[in-house]
Amino acid sequence: MNYSTYSFSDHVLVLNHPSLGQLTLTGEGCSNIKVGRSVVASQNDLAHDGSVMTSKIMATNGLLSFSVLQTSSACISLRKWYTYLEKAPSSEWAQITARLENTVNGDVSNMSGGSFEKLPDKTVMDKGQSWIWNFLFQKVDY
Repeated sequence: MNYSTYSFSDHVLVLNHPSLGQLTLTGEGCSNIKVGRSVVASQNDLAHDGSVMTSKIMATNGLLSFSVLQTSSACISLRKWYTYLEKAPSSEWAQITARLENTVNGDVSNMSGGSFEKLPDKTVMDKGQSWIWNFLFQKVDY
């Protein structure tokens, strides 16, 4: 009988920026990683007689989203990255690259031309929270 297992700790997310260096997230305070494309690959157009034309759309732009604990070193580093890029020349804004790798099965997602979507919403509650960081990428391969 074959068994399969899954563990979030098998994943490594690495963010890079030429001016800011590398930020590696290996699970410490990080969770709920999502990689996706923003545009559908097909679209149907319908004529009045019921004829259908399918368009193939090969856009590769997309997103990366993940949560980090608000007190984690990753959250502190991401806030520093955002603050730096907010004040840096606009030519630096979309230079983030990312790589998500499953170290057990070798599955890899590569992203380039990335920028912060926005600074995460800040929630102050009776217990600690996670911040959701969203990035937009010009190219997503997975």
